[in-house]
Amino acid sequence: MSRSRVLVLCLVGAVVGACDGGGGEAGAGAGADSGAETGAEAETGAEADSGAGAETGAAGDSDAGGDIGPPPFDCPAGMVAVPAGPFLFGPPPLEATVDLPDYCIDRAEVSAAEFLDCVADGGCTGYDAWELCAQVDDLTPTQCRDDQLDLPANYIDWFRAEAYCRWAHKRLPTQQEWEKAARGPAGLTYPWGDDLSCADAQVERGEFFTLCLGYAGLPDGLVPVESYAEVPSPYGTINQVGNVKEWVEHRADTSRPPPDDKPAYAKGGEWREGDSLILPELRDSFLAPDLTSQGHGFRCAADPP
Repeated sequence: MSRSRVLVLCLVGAVVGACDGGGGEAGAGAGADSGAETGAEAETGAEADSGAGAETGAAGDSDAGGDIGPPPFDCPAGMVAVPAGPFLFGPPPLEATVDLPDYCIDRAEVSAAEFLDCVADGGCTGYDAWELCAQVDDLTPTQCRDDQLDLPANYIDWFRAEAYCRWAHKRLPTQQEWEKAARGPAGLTYPWGDDLSCADAQVERGEFFTLCLGYAGLPDGLVPVESYAEVPSPYGTINQVGNVKEWVEHRADTSRPPPDDKPAYAKGGEWREGDSLILPELRDSFLAPDLTSQGHGFRCAADPP
């Protein structure tokens, strides 16, 4: 996809402009909503999704805590193993037991430095033509600031995320893969358990969700991808809630590009959001795949070597 539109959303959620994403068209406007996209629809993930079938019913007695046991297979560096088996997928009362095969998923979000490696190698489209990259302020993409390369790559649209994962010999995780990695086999509310505190994730630091503003001296914005390493999911991923929301694979046929007139899906919420917007069991389906915001990033998945 050579053209990419972008919505630039400021910290209070209002549209402040639209930029040329390396030769693309300007995006359409959107109103303010909870520091992110207007009307971002948190839909259940228990609908049809590529990669696995689902049956209604409760999950088994799997331990949803950190005691998953040693992984039965190795993954590439920087990834964690998620063994085959059932897990509880989607929100109640629509949850379903889904059985997935073995897979690997990135332990952390893709950083700005890692994304720039893909740009330098010709696998990804960069941001050199963006007006936002000519200024240094809170709206500047992390890829355009030498002092933010350890932060997650942001302003990433679905096409850029998919291109990076393909360049890295990986792929985007399906909704189900992403959610299992975040919630464990028994469907925790959050990756670390069933209760949320400001010590667990980079959330509630915006204009509308303010609970964690100033907490622990951390910035009220993006933080490095290795932050909150002491609060992993049962499988060892970090930051699947907050910081940036993460694009997932939503195509039934991955050999065909997604249509521009239908939404792509992102999960996990971002630093300005809270409440139901950050629940791993839900998904944000407001933006088309060629649109993005300051709070959109990603991680990749892969089949075992």
